[in-house]
Amino acid sequence: MDKVQQLNPAQKAMLFSQATRQNLQPIPAAAFVDGGSVSFTIPKARLLSRGYVRIYGTFKMAHASVTALPLARLAPYNLVRQVRMQINNGFNPFQISGRGAYVYNRLISGAEFDTSFTIGTVASVGGTLNTIDMMLDLSTILNDRDPVGLVMAQNQETVVTITLDFNTLAGMYTTTATTASQIAINVTPTIETFSIPAAVEAIPDMSVLKLVTEQNFNIASTGAPFQVKLPVGLTYRKLIMNFETAAGVAMTDDEIGNLSIIFNQADTPYVIHPGLLRMINTRQFAGKLPAGVLAFDFSYQGMANMGGARDYIDTERLTEFWVQANPSVVGNLQIVSESLARLQGV
Repeated sequence: MDKVQQLNPAQKAMLFSQATRQNLQPIPAAAFVDGGSVSFTIPKARLLSRGYVRIYGTFKMAHASVTALPLARLAPYNLVRQVRMQINNGFNPFQISGRGAYVYNRLISGAEFDTSFTIGTVASVGGTLNTIDMMLDLSTILNDRDPVGLVMAQNQETVVTITLDFNTLAGMYTTTATTASQIAINVTPTIETFSIPAAVEAIPDMSVLKLVTEQNFNIASTGAPFQVKLPVGLTYRKLIMNFETAAGVAMTDDEIGNLSIIFNQADTPYVIHPGLLRMINTRQFAGKLPAGVLAFDFSYQGMANMGGARDYIDTERLTEFWVQANPSVVGNLQIVSESLARLQGV
């Protein structure tokens, strides 16, 4: 009897690319509610690879005396308090703030993502019309080449939802006592899916899910290393760190101090000054990241997000996984992580 040939992931990916095609379909828009929430259910069709969420429209901003409204740090993305992509199997491929989604998308898309939004910054006593147009990319796959992380949406038992919780429009600006009115903003997801190949051998491995999450930590004191303990049991592809002072201003590289990644309290494969890491990040991501934001991209091998598993950090056999800084000022640290989890029984 002939043995059945086992295909490796590269072979299955090649067969998948030959036997499928891309689909882009919008989901009916929902009206933005200042400080409210909107939710969408993904149609039960094909293999889900990402959701683009566009937030666009107009609003008036009024102020008793100010006409030019300075933007808050990382605005307009701070308008999104949290965005979640949830699967009813218990996994959330995305559970992240709008600011976290911005810095994550910035790594994937490069410097051009910094010019892909519009936000008005004017006010008057009676209210001045402003425009907002921004997008979040909630990609479940590793990258546009490797079909790892696809979600089987065409399954009656699977329910995938996208939910956005919003802050207020006034919170996008540092000026206080502003008032928003005549809000006409739509929230419109567009999903990217791929058709399901007829041949079983062309269906890629779907046992791996990509998870993009964030954690926030208070830096309450200085003078000693500041250590953050991250969850173990996952395989990490990216770590993005956003350092802010207590006043909400980006920390300088010297204020952050040396950055380290530590395994089991003893093995330290990465020790680097933020100034050097920033230079490396600028080369990796085709432009400077925002002040205070630094990244370890373990998926970089000559091109951002396109490398293999050589430098991934598999924490399944670790008991401790730490990120350490040496800040000279108090403030806050936001860590956005991209990791991989394996589904049991798939």
